[in-house]
This record gives sequence, C-alpha cells and structure tokens, in this order.
Amino acid sequence: MVVDKERINKLIDLMEHLGLEVIIALDKANVHYLCGAALDYSASIMTRDGRVIVVCHVLEAERAEKESWGEIFAYSSYPIESYKEYMQVNSIYEAIRRVLSKEVEVRGKFGVPFDKTSAQELHELRKNLSETDLIDVSDNLNNLRLVKTSFEIKNMKESCKVTDRVMNVALDAIHEGIRENEIAGIVLREALVNGADGDFIKPIVASGWRSSLPHGRATDKMIEKGDIVTVDIVIPY
Repeated sequence: MVVDKERINKLIDLMEHLGLEVIIALDKANVHYLCGAALDYSASIMTRDGRVIVVCHVLEAERAEKESWGEIFAYSSYPIESYKEYMQVNSIYEAIRRVLSKEVEVRGKFGVPFDKTSAQELHELRKNLSETDLIDVSDNLNNLRLVKTSFEIKNMKESCKVTDRVMNVALDAIHEGIRENEIAGIVLREALVNGADGDFIKPIVASGWRSSLPHGRATDKMIEKGDIVTVDIVIPY
C-alpha cells in the first residue's frame, strides 16, 4: 500500500490550524480519504501526530490490513470465530471510544465532517466521547480535497486512461437491437477488467427519446436505427 504522505501532512496542518486532537470519519468517502481504503462498517481516525487508526468490523480486518495505511483495530457486535483479535462491543461507537481511550487522550476538540454524518451517528459519538468537543470540519475537509496531491493526480490520470478504453469498447458495442442495459453491463465489465476499483455509479446509457435525460440510467429499452445514444461513465480508480 502506497501511503499518501502529502495528504497526511495536509491533514496534520489542518488539525494544527484548527486546534484539533483528532479527526473522525464514518462515511465511506472520508474513511477512504483518511486511511486510503474504501472500507465497510468502519471508521477512520487521524491523530494530531499523524497516526491513522482504522476501527473496522472483524470481517473487514484482513482487507483493511492489505489495502489501508492505518493501524487496524477490529470489533464485532456478536461473537464470531476469527483468527483476528477483536473487541466484542455493542456498536462501532463503543469500539471507537475504547480505541481512543487506549491510544490518545479523549479530551479537547475532535473534528467530524457533519455533512457526511447522520444525526444518529453524531448523537452516538457525543454519547461515547462526552469529554470532547465535536467540531464540524465539513468545509475544511472539502476544501482540502479540492487541491489534489501528486498521488491523487496520478490516480486521476490512470482513471482517465481506463475511461478512454472503456468508452471505446462501449461505442463499438452500440448497434441496432442491443439494449441499454447490455451496454451498461459491457461498461462495468470492461471497467473491472481494466483495473477500476471502488463504488461504481451505474452508467448512463440513454437512447432515442431518452437521450436528452441528464441522468438517464440504462433501461431495457432497445436501441433502434437512427437513435442518438448518450453514454456517460465514471470510473473509480
């Protein structure tokens, strides 16, 4: 796993500027941003000294170890046979509290992106981290992410290359009698074969009268002779 040190340093600078001890992310996008991997049932935690901690379900622990750059702490809310050591807790919030209580001082300002955190999640964080002051860092993180690191730019270039290859295959596949969903399936297959990785947005394939729809997801409509066909794809990499 390549560590994006430039990103980590930007996050450290942000935390120092805001006087934060910790940043906690529960949503998948920011979990990915903090630890380098799009994990399920997980939280990413960045400490002021640059440590990245991942609190993940034990079923995700092996993948987290291979794909993220964080220190892994596994949990489960039910007993499970696993060669991985894990905490049995009632919730991920209890797991976060246990890990933070052990690894850092649970006090001071903790940053959380409120725009990506539900009211229930905020309630649980406040209940389990009652000694801290949760600060909204939504705008700060969003602005930080607008300026790409060298690592991110490299990945964006690779994503563009994959997108070009996939689009060419999709265009070659368009013919009278094929259904929009079939084109979408070809797009998804080619994306995976060519190295795409992450959460896919269903391709836009809209033909004929549907071609003017801005977000016309593929349907079972058959492409007819003379149809204009709109193909819009996003390739995660």
